[in-house]
Amino acid sequence: MYAKLNDFDVEARLMKNVMQRTRTNTRIEIIVNRGLAAALLSDLETGIDIMCAGGVPAHVVKRILSDMTCRRATDWK
Repeated sequence: MYAKLNDFDVEARLMKNVMQRTRTNTRIEIIVNRGLAAALLSDLETGIDIMCAGGVPAHVVKRILSDMTCRRATDWK
């Protein structure tokens, strides 16, 4: 019923998951971290404004601010 995964398949899936959580655009990473800092230290609306003005896609802003478990390891805490 289920296909058996070999070690290569498991490793490839793990790497894909890690790569999806790694931000390659440092400009966006900086903007996200500024927005997170503003949202956590000031207010949520300011954080949203900073990220949107910086070009962070709306779905990313929503993901980052709505669920801490969806944040990347490099995101500001």
